[in-house]
Amino acid sequence: MSKYQTVNAIIEERDRLKAEAQALREEVAALRARVVVIPERLGTTTSKGLMDVMTLNHHLGWNACLDELARLNGKVVSEGLLRRIVAEEPAVQDIGETFNWQFSRDQAMAELRALLGEGKEHE
Repeated sequence: MSKYQTVNAIIEERDRLKAEAQALREEVAALRARVVVIPERLGTTTSKGLMDVMTLNHHLGWNACLDELARLNGKVVSEGLLRRIVAEEPAVQDIGETFNWQFSRDQAMAELRALLGEGKEHE
């Protein structure tokens, strides 16, 4: 394979990945219309150990509200999950970084599809 063919193959792969990323962004936009995006849960400890009672009660109350939203909606998706799906391809063309980016995005898409019950009949 000549240098020209190698460069063309790389450019074609880049263009294919860009088109796939755009399709995924559009899919996420369509999914956003079907789901409620909520913030992440708050932890109940800190890096220094347990937190004060007032802060702990705030975090527990916050998490209880998120649980209630999930119960009422049934299709709650965290913003973090959606951000993993629409993450930009690494600028550096390192094969390891590209693989990790694709793997993380594919895992997030599988998680989202499972949450939405894809493959099952929808209302």
